[in-house]
Amino acid sequence: MLALLCFSLHGQYINFDGDSFRLDPTGGTPYAVIIPCLRSLILKLLVNLHPNLDKHFHHVSRFLSEKLLIILPFTLTLFSFYTFMPVINFAGDLIASWITLDISQSTIAELTFERMLFTHGLWFLGIHGDNTFNMVFDVNYLMQPIIGNLPAKTFYDTFVLIGGTGCFAGLIIAALFLKSGSHEKNIAKLSMPFTVFNFCEIILFALPIFLNFLL
Repeated sequence: MLALLCFSLHGQYINFDGDSFRLDPTGGTPYAVIIPCLRSLILKLLVNLHPNLDKHFHHVSRFLSEKLLIILPFTLTLFSFYTFMPVINFAGDLIASWITLDISQSTIAELTFERMLFTHGLWFLGIHGDNTFNMVFDVNYLMQPIIGNLPAKTFYDTFVLIGGTGCFAGLIIAALFLKSGSHEKNIAKLSMPFTVFNFCEIILFALPIFLNFLL
C-alpha cells in the first residue's frame, strides 16, 4: 500500500487538475520505477531507527503490535518523498532539456533516425527503448508525413521494427541455432507466428528481455 501511494503521488501518473484528479498514462517519469525501491529502503531504515516499544504493547496481540509499531515509519516514509522528489524532478527535467531533439533544425526523417538510435541503444541495455523515449521526449512529430502522406510512426513501425518493438526478428533467428529443447529456442518457435505480424509480447516477456544484457 505504501509503495502504491508513493508511486501514485510522485510518479506523475496522477495529476491534480483544478478541483479534480486526472490520470495521465503518458506523463510518467522515466525514473518512476525506482520509487517503490526507494520506499522499501527508506522504510527499512526508519524501522531500524525506530525505538523498541514492544514493552508498551505487551497487552495486545503480536499481530496488532506489529501494525501499531509501523505507523510512524510508514507516515515518515510517505512524507519524506516530498523532501527529495522535487530535486529529482528538477534534475530529470534539466537532463531532458539537454538531450531533447531540436525539431526546428531537423527533418522528420532525421528525427526518426535519431529516435531509432536512441531507442535501440536503450534496448541494448535491456530497457524498453520505445516506452522510455515516449516518456522523455515530445513525439508528436511522428504523426507528420515522412514520405508522401505516410506518417513517420507508421513508416517506422512497419518497415523498421521488423519483429515488433525492439526488432526481435534477429533474436528469434539466433535462438533457432541453439540446441533443441532449450528454453530460448522453444519460446522463439512459439512466438514466430506472432512476430511475423510484429507482435513481440511473447518473446519480450517469456525469455525475458528486460534487463537481460546478453539477449
